[in-house]
Amino acid sequence: MSPSFLEQEQERLTARFVGRGSELALLRRLREPADDLRVVVIHGPGGIGKTSLLHAFQREAKEAVYLDARRSQGKTLALLHLLGVALEERKDAPLVVLLVDTGELLELVEGSHRDALLALVGDRVRLVVAGRGLPGVPWRTMPSWGTAIREIALDALAADEAEDYLRRRGLEGDAIARLSRFAKGHPLSLALGAERQLENPTAPFVPTESPDVVGELCEQFLAGVTDPALRQAVEVSALLRTTTEDLLSAMLPDIDARTAFRWLRSLSFVETTPRGLFPHDLPREIIATDLAWRRPAFDRELLQRALHYWAARLPDIPEEAFPEAMAEFAFLATKIPNLGPVLAPPPDLDVVITPARAADGETLRAMVSRHEGDEAARVFDHWWRLQPDAFRVMRGHNGTALAFTANLRLERTSAAERAIDPATEVVWPEVVRLMGEAPSAPILYGRWYMTALQYHEPCPDLAAALLANAEPFLRIRNLALYFMYGGPTEFFERTIEFTGGRSLPTCSFELGGRAYRAAFQDRRGRGAIEWVSNILARAAGSQPPAPQRPVDYEAFAPAVRAALRVFHDPTRLGDSPLVDLPMVGLRCGARATRTERVRALAAILRDEIAALEGASPETSSTASSGSRTSTPPSPRSERQKLSAWRTARSAVAWPRPQTVSSSCSGLATKHSREQELSRFAPRRAASEQPVDWKRLR
Repeated sequence: MSPSFLEQEQERLTARFVGRGSELALLRRLREPADDLRVVVIHGPGGIGKTSLLHAFQREAKEAVYLDARRSQGKTLALLHLLGVALEERKDAPLVVLLVDTGELLELVEGSHRDALLALVGDRVRLVVAGRGLPGVPWRTMPSWGTAIREIALDALAADEAEDYLRRRGLEGDAIARLSRFAKGHPLSLALGAERQLENPTAPFVPTESPDVVGELCEQFLAGVTDPALRQAVEVSALLRTTTEDLLSAMLPDIDARTAFRWLRSLSFVETTPRGLFPHDLPREIIATDLAWRRPAFDRELLQRALHYWAARLPDIPEEAFPEAMAEFAFLATKIPNLGPVLAPPPDLDVVITPARAADGETLRAMVSRHEGDEAARVFDHWWRLQPDAFRVMRGHNGTALAFTANLRLERTSAAERAIDPATEVVWPEVVRLMGEAPSAPILYGRWYMTALQYHEPCPDLAAALLANAEPFLRIRNLALYFMYGGPTEFFERTIEFTGGRSLPTCSFELGGRAYRAAFQDRRGRGAIEWVSNILARAAGSQPPAPQRPVDYEAFAPAVRAALRVFHDPTRLGDSPLVDLPMVGLRCGARATRTERVRALAAILRDEIAALEGASPETSSTASSGSRTSTPPSPRSERQKLSAWRTARSAVAWPRPQTVSSSCSGLATKHSREQELSRFAPRRAASEQPVDWKRLR
């Protein structure tokens, strides 16, 4: 007699089943009457192969009885009744192994439900419970835990086992390698990916182009999650490298972060580490991919929130904790769209960024000599001796230096020291021109960034080096100017473009017969959050707002006067040049419409009026000076501010349409006038021309 269709299907399943040798060996012990093993608890995330393992054991064990908890329709008593019926049907069997699947539906591994199940276990009855939940403290504190009761934490298949499975499904060559990288040993991902590839053998499987496959996997990981707040919490954890309760609260301020964090901690695919919660690679990738497909705008918003969170905190993080914090920021940077492998290394790149050590000198010098020649190596010796703390090293898992960067502090150098290096010698006149004088604010030159083998050619190690070069923008307060060098390559042009730099043809130089170009960024008055926002805007395909030219303070007061007269009329206020000020953009967002910018300007003016009407002369003066400098203000400057406050208050006392220009006339010096107006206007750069307010109007 030919086998039935069901028997044929069982044979196909057996032929496709791979791996799980040690797990099956443990389950086979349940078939031995003399063995002390009585209970096995299997746990793991959705799609990891719990059901397949139970069926594989059932096919070889006639004593096994399989029962899915879903048959009980969510009722524990109904499940216990079904188990009782199964035992009654086999009352004459010398040994019965009960296999209970989907145990998480009834919380079978906890509380009284667990006790009811264990009551069935005896000399002739063994028990296997499979579910997503990890065995809790009540299990682990049982005297029999680890002997009569054992657990199986089901993990992904090994790489060779995954490839073996795909070959059994009829795939070969690149298709196997591609699907293996995608699935990371996750059995259901392997199965769904193989099905999709077999449907269209000529088209490579691409997860982002298969939202149905990604969606099905996502629902496997998040089965039963109906609370929108919890769904958002797990989506945030998929975006971040590690998640803490504080970070979760900052990312999702409208949810109960404590409850959500506790729930995240209980998920089978989330590990608890000293740094926070860490999702497994595949669930993280699947959930993140699904979110980017379903809600792309929310996905971008979450990324921006996370980058801003770290950008705001990195300057205050202690030196010893900075590498770990920078790793969190770097992980997020890998998710910025459209940067590609040149500027964003893969998230799993095993690289640690640390300050250079004394023992690194010869290794780093050898890199410079190999890529730029002996003369450059002698320049390296010069700066290594003068500013060893300027060097950062990218190390592999064994501590080997894979790449390095050097950001020199030019304001700390002398003319003689700069003259040794043509790069710094030629750039210094530009520094003085831009700053108007010999600077005291931080001036950095990104003098080196290179890998051990590939120099400036795109590769993951170089991308990591460029991320290390982001440290000054995130770490150094009041950074004024940043310079960098490179060869005449497309890579250098792309780096300048995405980081918001500008070429400096006048600062090109030659060293050792090689020509190098220079670029710079003007960071005066611009913080880390603005820098991050601009990079996100460029990556999204839009241009960030162009830096506003500094205000002509002689024309600024009349502009404020005119705006105060008409700020209740949006049509007339829209003609004000103040609408284009950077602070208005910060208020309403870089992509705001003209109407939104007008509303933001009106709100700013109302805030200033309220502040002047509600503050006292003494507190206004003290707060203003204290927010700008730690040096005690002079009596003269205090008198000037007091006079300005009184006049300005009279100017905005409603409804009298006084002029703000009269408030400025009470200031004795231009410096004091600039201080009073600095709340409205950006800092003026000595190198740029003032705004032509008449033209703007």
